[in-house]
Amino acid sequence: MNQKAESEPVHYSDKNIPDYLESLRGVKTDPYYLLLLAGPYKKAKEPFLKDLEKSVGELAHVDLRGIVSPNEEQTYKNIDAFFDSTGTEKNIYFFNGDVLCGEYTAYTYSGTRYATPQSRYLLKAIQSFGKMVILDFKDVDSVDKTLHRMAHKMIRFEHPISFFDKLLWRLNKVTVHGHEFSNKRFGVGR
Repeated sequence: MNQKAESEPVHYSDKNIPDYLESLRGVKTDPYYLLLLAGPYKKAKEPFLKDLEKSVGELAHVDLRGIVSPNEEQTYKNIDAFFDSTGTEKNIYFFNGDVLCGEYTAYTYSGTRYATPQSRYLLKAIQSFGKMVILDFKDVDSVDKTLHRMAHKMIRFEHPISFFDKLLWRLNKVTVHGHEFSNKRFGVGR
């Protein structure tokens, strides 16, 4: 990897984000460039992605739920088929990256995420792809140490910082049916 991954994630409202997006115009993707987006704040991700596309060109939007399955072998076939059929003309934006997350299975309530075989296989495919790849996670905790280590940058899209934005964000999360539990493995909505 030519560029060293940054150790600390950056918040989407950081004042250096516009400079970072501008620096991506000439970024080297040899052998690859991996950007992680993590957090539930979708209203901030949408404008970020538009600005990103202005810098790096159009992104191919791909739902990982159609590629990753609980069956490892099937996932490997799906990943191979996807990268074999995908040309190198566009950078790729994978959303619903939470399907890649795993926990240490000997202790169910572990807070530490470990790379699943599916995520390691996807990372190997990304490394040989030669383009920019963006992985989007709804849950910040779904980003395991291997993904974080292999990424060039991680941008966090967490709760808004200002009081007014927090209020709007919380009102948007109110449901009539009570609390919605997100599935930690599959079925995570976009």
